[in-house]
Amino acid sequence: MIQKKERGAANDTQFAVEIWEADRVLVREPVSRADLIFARDETWIHGLRTGNLGWNLHDLSMSVHPGKEDSSGRLSSYYVELAEGERTVRRKFSILSLSSVAVRAKKRLGEDSAEKDRELIFYLRKLQADSHDRSTVESRAGETARRKGVGTLLTRKTEIPEFESASLTEYLRESEILQSPSLPLEEDQDVVPVFLTREVWDQTDALARRGGDKESAAMWTGRLMRDGESPEFFMRIDCCIPAELATEEEYSVTFSGSTWADLEGRLAVRRKRLNRPAERFLGSVHGHNFPVPPDAEGNTQCAACSQAEICGRTTAFLSQDDERWHRSVFLKQPWATLLIYGWNARGEKDFKLYGLKDGRLQPRSLRLFKA
Repeated sequence: MIQKKERGAANDTQFAVEIWEADRVLVREPVSRADLIFARDETWIHGLRTGNLGWNLHDLSMSVHPGKEDSSGRLSSYYVELAEGERTVRRKFSILSLSSVAVRAKKRLGEDSAEKDRELIFYLRKLQADSHDRSTVESRAGETARRKGVGTLLTRKTEIPEFESASLTEYLRESEILQSPSLPLEEDQDVVPVFLTREVWDQTDALARRGGDKESAAMWTGRLMRDGESPEFFMRIDCCIPAELATEEEYSVTFSGSTWADLEGRLAVRRKRLNRPAERFLGSVHGHNFPVPPDAEGNTQCAACSQAEICGRTTAFLSQDDERWHRSVFLKQPWATLLIYGWNARGEKDFKLYGLKDGRLQPRSLRLFKA
């Protein structure tokens, strides 16, 4: 169902990502509204968790503001501000949150460009209203096309979710952090807490690895829980549903219309059988079941592997395709997670859970109920 667009488009300040080499600009790429979706949603969820913003995204207006400039006018950060009446929430993001814009800009250099193999540095710049920079003008048509391409996504109805009441303090007391073997994390206070049982975790592991050497996919379902003593909310994962009709290959997995119909049918059965009308998809799961590729010398393990406490070479990583898929499926659901299983160079099981941090998907923590 298509609804009216969000009130208050981004303010008139325009930004562009510049790719530099030494002391010259190689290419400049405008930052579009679509590029700021993750930053907007992260700002929104921060406002929700603190009780400063409401659940209807259409009631919010968004503006974007520059961070501190250096002597040449280049920026390393920016701010997204959401307003609902007199209430506002502002959040700072680093330039790394616009890496996808830099990738797009680099592609404009051309595959045969002599610059493509050189180490390139990118910056953010606030554009003047009367700027007629050639590279900006040339890419404006492309920006318009991209906006048209995501127009339906940007105006999709925001469904206000249902919550169950629960004590976050009790959930925290009855659970413990679950660590990735390749990336130990401390408790992350800046993300929506995620809880699940050992049974669901083992089920998730099995489904993500069921395809052998091929990628296998599944979807997490569960409930959004509202803490009774604060504006905070959190997630309880109740089940992992296999994407049995997905097309699974060694380095990719593809969902079709029939895949989604099957998943939604299974979720509907759970809602009815368990009397949980509020159960919903809370994230996706898939396995990078291929081995760690060898380096230039043909080695899969580094020289320090036998002495290192943690093996950082792993196939449990986020690809650009994974991020694009998550962005399209979980638009306006900033609590959603992406779990990727893999193997490290030692042949040990590995995983990483990704969520929104600094306007991009980054590894985050989760909690397992104690036995």
